[in-house]
Amino acid sequence: MVALAGYWVNQHMKRRETKSQMYAQALQVIHEYQELPYLIRHRADSDPATRSALAKQISDVFARLHLYQTLLAMDSPVVSDAYINLFSHTRRQGGPYRHQAWNTAPVSSDSAMTQSANFYYDNVAQLEAFLLAMRRVLHPWGWMQRRDTRKKVANPDHSQLDWRRPQTIPDNDQPLANGE
Repeated sequence: MVALAGYWVNQHMKRRETKSQMYAQALQVIHEYQELPYLIRHRADSDPATRSALAKQISDVFARLHLYQTLLAMDSPVVSDAYINLFSHTRRQGGPYRHQAWNTAPVSSDSAMTQSANFYYDNVAQLEAFLLAMRRVLHPWGWMQRRDTRKKVANPDHSQLDWRRPQTIPDNDQPLANGE
C-alpha cells in the first residue's frame, strides 16, 4: 500500500511538472502576442525585407498560439476554455494596436525609442481566470473544485477570484505609486 501511494505521488509530481512547463509556455506566447505592436513600432525601416521578417515573427506567434490552444484542449477543457477566453480578449485589443504600429513611421533615432506608444491590454480578469484554472488543475485535489473553476472561467469579469496575485509591475519607466 505504501509503494502504491509512493508511486501515485511520484507520477502526480511528474505530470504536474510537465503540465507546469506547458502552461508557462502557453502564457509566454500570449505575452509574445502582446509584444507584437512594440516589435512593429520599433522596426528599423519599412523596406520589404523588414516587413517580411516581421510578418514571419507574427506568423510564428500565431502558429504557437494555435499549437497551445490544441495542446491545452487535449489536456484540460477548463484550462483550454480559460486560455481561449484570455486570447480572444487580448486579440480584440491586439489587432488595433498592430494596425496603429504599422501606421507609425519607423523609429529613426534613439530618442524616438522612448517616445513610443504604450499598448495596454485590459485582460487582467481573463489572465487571473487562466491562472486559477491552471493552479486548480495542478493541485492534487483540484478536480474537487472543477465546477466552481468552470463558473469562474466562464465569467471572469463577474467572479471574485480567491487567490492572491503578485504585485503587477508597470510597463513604463514611471516610479511606483508607493514611492519604491
